[in-house]
Amino acid sequence: MTLALTIALCVLLACAVVMIGYWGVVLFESVRAIKSLPTLRDALKRPPLPGPAPGVCVIIPAHNEGANIQTVARTLLAQDYPDFRVVFVLDRCTDDTLARLREAAGEDPRVRIIELDHCPPDWVGKVHAVHHAYVSSPEAQSADFVCFADADTIWEAAALRAAVAMMRWRGLGLLSLMTNLTSDAWFERVVQPVACYELLTQYPPRRVNRLDRPRAVANGQFMLFTREAYTAIGTHAKFKGEILEDQRIAKAICRRKLGLGWLAADGLVGCRMYREYDRFKRGWKRIYGEAANLEAGRLTRYAARLTTFSVLLPLLALAGAITGAISASSTGHWLAWLCAGVCGAAFALWGVVLAWGHAWGGTPIRHALYHIPGAILTAGILLEAARDIRRGEGTQWGGRVYARTGKKGQAQAVGAGAR
Repeated sequence: MTLALTIALCVLLACAVVMIGYWGVVLFESVRAIKSLPTLRDALKRPPLPGPAPGVCVIIPAHNEGANIQTVARTLLAQDYPDFRVVFVLDRCTDDTLARLREAAGEDPRVRIIELDHCPPDWVGKVHAVHHAYVSSPEAQSADFVCFADADTIWEAAALRAAVAMMRWRGLGLLSLMTNLTSDAWFERVVQPVACYELLTQYPPRRVNRLDRPRAVANGQFMLFTREAYTAIGTHAKFKGEILEDQRIAKAICRRKLGLGWLAADGLVGCRMYREYDRFKRGWKRIYGEAANLEAGRLTRYAARLTTFSVLLPLLALAGAITGAISASSTGHWLAWLCAGVCGAAFALWGVVLAWGHAWGGTPIRHALYHIPGAILTAGILLEAARDIRRGEGTQWGGRVYARTGKKGQAQAVGAGAR
């Protein structure tokens, strides 16, 4: 072999070894998490506790959710839990959300509908809406458990029963779910799995759910509290200016050692986060930026890591397997055979991890084929979030633009924005 080919094979071989190390750790951590952590469906296998079921109030904030409100209403009202109420709070809606909700809910006595036509400038819209619903609803004030869920969630009939059982089984003050996300739009198939993978990389589930020094995170799509835990952290009033209030609430729960659970919904609660790619990008920029405490450098590092291990190294491993095989067939050199074997093993390991991850997340395994373009687009979202922070640009969310204040996580409404 020529010197140039030898050097190239050695470089490709080294990249494959690094890739095996990284994705081997990801696979090991994934297996440990799956074996050690229950899913929401596991709670249904537990024997029911004696006594009457605790009362639950579910609060659903909605801002122009005409496309989703009937689904969440009908699936919620079909719950098999014996004692629950639902409060819908319609926050400055300008579409047909109210009409569609009334059509779906009918005269069901378990439903209360609240309409809001304003939001104070020092409150984030969603936070103000759920707080208003909590303090003004007798159902919420008297409930043993209070659940906050998004208007684009989809509930299986046993979801609420399983969630309450999980809370009581594990002694939690807050249960938040990793919901199963829909995969109808192209960006849900290509970008969304990688975006979720990146968030799981930043917040490994085993670290979040451990008792000693957990890494606090929660998903605002579904948060179920005991009344004691919710009042102990000051309710949503304590987080009125938080753009990513679920993250700050999770940290408050952990600081007070009230018990945080962040577990997979396992098909019992689904969600369609966004229907347009522009909203998808804005939403994930908000999530990544606030989760990184508005540190642009951290977001840039995340983008570099994702690009390296999900784009560059897999492509180099594939190139190494092909180059090594061609060289081995013509020269028979041991280095070429070694490069082909190790690079092929690295690429195969990567594929196995991706397929496993998609199966665990409830998305079709074939969507793993889109991982590289999805990683490129997700890295772009991370870099855009970092750029916006450096420029001091406001965050668009729920029809308003929020400017960050000096305190991390706090925001001030400065005007109307895209919905």
